[in-house]
Amino acid sequence: AAQGGLRQVTQPRMPQPGPMGGVSAQALAKGLTRLLLAVLAWVILSLSPAWAQALVPVPPLTARVMDQTGTLAAADVAALEQQLQTFEQQRGTQIVV
Repeated sequence: AAQGGLRQVTQPRMPQPGPMGGVSAQALAKGLTRLLLAVLAWVILSLSPAWAQALVPVPPLTARVMDQTGTLAAADVAALEQQLQTFEQQRGTQIVV
């Protein structure tokens, strides 16, 4: 009871520590669930571009330089062909670009 107009102030009750040293099982489960959902979302998002890409078959190798997109000029193709032929003759290894 209060005496002389003063009230007694009580401290708020602190939650009792759980078996995990201050972390309750419910809080731990909630944190683990969030972590697992975040990891699952990351895996799905990181793999989705791979699913969207169609596999393109390797074309028959008819030359050392295969410009399927038409990016290289004819002179560039000829120069690369010459360099690759020289490399093949010197090393015995074939490279197709």
